[in-house]
Amino acid sequence: ASSDDEDSHVPVSQAAADAGPAVADESRPSASRMIRGAGAFVQAAPEPVLSLAARGGTRVDAPMAGPVLPGPIGSLGVGKARPGVTTVASGATMENVEVDDWFFRQQFANMQSLGFAADPTGGAGTVGDAGAAAHMRGFDVRDATLTKAQRRQLAAARDAAELSGAARVGWGRDRATAVERGALTEAQRKHRVALGLPEDELEEGEGGRAFQDATGAAHGESGPASLGAAAAAGASSGGASGPGSLAAARRQRRRKAEGGDPKDGMSAEAATSDFLGKEETDYQGKSWVEPPAAERAAAAIDPADRVAAVPRKCLHRYIGHSKGVQDVAFFPDTGHLLLTASLDNTVRIWQTSGTRKCQRVYCGHTAGVRQATFRSDGRSFATASYDTHVKIWDTETGKCTGSYQTAAKGTPSCVTFRPGEEDVFVVGASDRRATQFDARSGEIVQTYTYHIDNVTTVTYFDEGRRLVTTGDDKKIFVWEHGINVPMRWIQDPEMHSIPCATMHPSQSMWCAQSMNNQILVYSVSPKFIQNRKIKFTGHINAGYACKLSLSANGQFLASGDGQGRLWVWDWKSRKPYAKLHAHDSGPCIGCAWHPSIGQVVATCGWDGTAKLWGPASGK
Repeated sequence: ASSDDEDSHVPVSQAAADAGPAVADESRPSASRMIRGAGAFVQAAPEPVLSLAARGGTRVDAPMAGPVLPGPIGSLGVGKARPGVTTVASGATMENVEVDDWFFRQQFANMQSLGFAADPTGGAGTVGDAGAAAHMRGFDVRDATLTKAQRRQLAAARDAAELSGAARVGWGRDRATAVERGALTEAQRKHRVALGLPEDELEEGEGGRAFQDATGAAHGESGPASLGAAAAAGASSGGASGPGSLAAARRQRRRKAEGGDPKDGMSAEAATSDFLGKEETDYQGKSWVEPPAAERAAAAIDPADRVAAVPRKCLHRYIGHSKGVQDVAFFPDTGHLLLTASLDNTVRIWQTSGTRKCQRVYCGHTAGVRQATFRSDGRSFATASYDTHVKIWDTETGKCTGSYQTAAKGTPSCVTFRPGEEDVFVVGASDRRATQFDARSGEIVQTYTYHIDNVTTVTYFDEGRRLVTTGDDKKIFVWEHGINVPMRWIQDPEMHSIPCATMHPSQSMWCAQSMNNQILVYSVSPKFIQNRKIKFTGHINAGYACKLSLSANGQFLASGDGQGRLWVWDWKSRKPYAKLHAHDSGPCIGCAWHPSIGQVVATCGWDGTAKLWGPASGK
């Protein structure tokens, strides 16, 4: 009820007398009757309570009168124009008091849980249990589980908000305009003005609240406004201002220690390579990458006529990497060289016969190398690294001929050359796209964009006219090369993520390493469907992107598993023929079947080694 007395605790009898002749309002459903006066509603106490007033007792049940209106009010403020105050026809007045719903609910939770809340009048103190407030040092109920470092970050964000002038008024919204808070750019402000919208009143979702600007970043609730004045002030004062500030600090420390951010990568010109062999050319002038005569003769045999056998014995152990080896690849056709990609940021190439020593090391990545794959002629190869770069290398000279990044700078999962046009390659990355590059121009020529998660594999078939992609979104897409519209889409509730895939030598089907400890087979002609009769099980690969490989004649299938073992299955019977303990201290993450010698398999693991396996009588 409004009153012209400056005392906010006005007894009902006095309020009713000042309001003039009273009339009982019987229309309001209330336990107590409401008396309507000149511009005010006051509550009439029941009869037994009035007897207490008659005896001169203190009215303990008298309702509180409304707050005193700001400024001089005269006689109920009739005819007085004041900001935020509206006078209705009956003479009563209404004042707009804005209470932030989000902040009110938070402070209600503080009072219920901790016994104190922020001062609703806009003061710097608190109301309620002063001891609990002092113990919490100004933090609220959501801060109870924060670490000391997170509390320091939150305090810095609050100080930054105060310095920026984006302080709240009581429990209301920030009185600064949206432009001043940084929630709107100047162009956005002009657009809102053109539409007839006020620039200082944002719609829901367009901006944040002042208190949320100061504290929401520490709780992962940052919005456009939290990137405004509070963030700018935090950056200028050296304080934390957002959820990425701790990660940014770690990157700064890493850049200071290592001389650069690993995500920045290394340019193609800065990449280096060292030759570790005896001579780069022999007495006849042949390059060191030329295959020996025996390997050339073996490669001349038709793949269908090559004899394959199950490996039984470790022929050689390649040691040289300082961290885990992530991928292995044989030189195409002859297999006289073995390429290894490691998490120590380097790629090495080794001999598979003779001395079996490292011939060249390639250094051009600032993070671990995830995959290495040859072109069909072996003269160059591509590497995909966790530094978000894909690089093309000249095998013989070690020169980096190109460095590529996807448009969103996603971390590449795989890189695949197109058969028949190997200047074109496709990169599957964490940006949910398969990006097609042309090495001749160095530009992106196509992007396949229907996946909703990391693209893990890209496999060409039908002589390079089509490709199939898989991803962590548990979907399979089949595309026409160069067309960003899938011609086939496979999705099933029972499907799992497919981190690795390989094409069968017959080119009529392909194998998919499923994360439910199975290897599935899909046909590509005449229909692209799963062949449910063929399935390989027994290994434990859940959680690891263990690569698989097929012998040149398609008789055997090999795969690593998460327990460091090498599994070999017979293709026709689907029975495991070998289960070898290949690597210690982690999974057998990669394997590759020799392209011309059907008894030799290469493996790699996170123990930092690569191994060559062959028949029991081999050397």
